Amino acid sequence: MIKFLYDISVYLKQKQVPGWKYVYKVNKVILNQFYPLLHKRDRHMGVDSDGKIIVSLTSFPARIELVWITVTSLMNQTFQPGKIILWLAKEQFDGEKDLPDSLLNLKKRGLEIRFCEDLRPHKKYYYVMQEYPENVIVTVDDDIFYPENHLEKLWKKHLEYPQAVCCWFAHRITYDGKGKIGSYQNWESGVSGNTTPSFQIMAVGCGGVLYPPHSLSDRVFDRDEIIKLCPVTDDLWLKAMEIANETKTVRCTEESQVFYGFLKTRKTGLFVDNAEKSGNDEAVRAIMERYPQIERKLYEDFQNGRRETNDEDFRKM
Repeated sequence: MIKFLYDISVYLKQKQVPGWKYVYKVNKVILNQFYPLLHKRDRHMGVDSDGKIIVSLTSFPARIELVWITVTSLMNQTFQPGKIILWLAKEQFDGEKDLPDSLLNLKKRGLEIRFCEDLRPHKKYYYVMQEYPENVIVTVDDDIFYPENHLEKLWKKHLEYPQAVCCWFAHRITYDGKGKIGSYQNWESGVSGNTTPSFQIMAVGCGGVLYPPHSLSDRVFDRDEIIKLCPVTDDLWLKAMEIANETKTVRCTEESQVFYGFLKTRKTGLFVDNAEKSGNDEAVRAIMERYPQIERKLYEDFQNGRRETNDEDFRKM
């Protein structure tokens, strides 16, 4: 159901059909209204003990009543995960007695619920990557309807580029006239077209991100640095740790897709603080001041890419 509604929107967008954005919005309402009703008592599929990936996510009290919907969409996949782990802060929940039955019932289908120290969005990768360092990890958000082929597309791109971080949605980093990273608001959002690995694109967590084993610098687990530099901006921290480890990022589809989110969670979460209140810009500055070699690496790669593009244009003359 989810993939079908996405495919309609993508097809209309590619064909430049007038009103495709309206169809996208209508499909979003349809999913929000009917998917929970159709899958409330869903008992088919789940996790596969032989699955090759681990899916990890986190949530918080304002969304805990709805997170079962996202988990269900991740259980109804054409490529089943070996585990799905939900990380919850001990400071926010008094164990499982604070959790809704709709979520607890998914334990029968393989969901693991783990309680940990609160590192806000960083919980989704911080603990699972340390516990399963040799596994492929896919991180996801807690308020998204993931299409049935979500994990399959990520896995196929991983097989094509086994050393790269793989994602569905990304931003391209931009620069000002002085060679400094530009404002996050001005980064190129979506990055349609190119599907080869690059240092210049940053995976956006809401679309789901696949991390190969050891694709991040070990500094990614420096708790003090996380809290000091970017306590609520995990995407930027992870991107910096990828570059520090010489790891590139690749999108798994040529056409950028914005997944449908929950209508009831539009005003909750970190997006408002990060994007709308310039929290991302503050985090970028803090990270680059702490790790100037990462910014130099990024800009050198950007300049090299420009030269290669100019050379290619010259050869075509």
